[in-house]
Amino acid sequence: MRGLAIYDRELTSDDVWSHYNVWTTTGRTESLEQETVALYKFNERAGNVVHNKGKAGPDLQIPTNFKAPKGKPMSMPWGPDSSGFDLPDIGVNITGFIPFGFFFCAWFSAIRRNSHPILATIVLGALISFGIETLQKYLPTRDPDLTDVITNILGSGVGAVLYQWKGIRKRLGSDG
Repeated sequence: MRGLAIYDRELTSDDVWSHYNVWTTTGRTESLEQETVALYKFNERAGNVVHNKGKAGPDLQIPTNFKAPKGKPMSMPWGPDSSGFDLPDIGVNITGFIPFGFFFCAWFSAIRRNSHPILATIVLGALISFGIETLQKYLPTRDPDLTDVITNILGSGVGAVLYQWKGIRKRLGSDG
């Protein structure tokens, strides 16, 4: 990454292309320094401050304990570094997302009667699960795992299907 430029206006595609060419071909940024609110060139090579070369904006402070994440973002259940399938963990993940699927399917059914509430619930469950697992990359005591994503999606689907089951909907009084 050569740097980061922040502007106080929206750039046209011609502006972007022109600025890119100036920066990559000449390495000179003097013309950009006058147009940018903040321009970080990341060329300090030492220290924990990235200096702003633009006309306004703060310098960036890099924390002393900052570490860039390393390794794969999620371990694959079939990969060489996999510890295999942990059946209790799989059961907890499926069971934990069944209420999520049940209640969001009910919500999607209530607000969009002619839509696809099961599909919407499964997609939402997938996005939430992927977000949770991605954030675990930054927690030292957690290991993100694709098996968890898959089982959470399965739990969301089971909950959504349970909500659509007529016997349960009758008991809830929401069968229309």
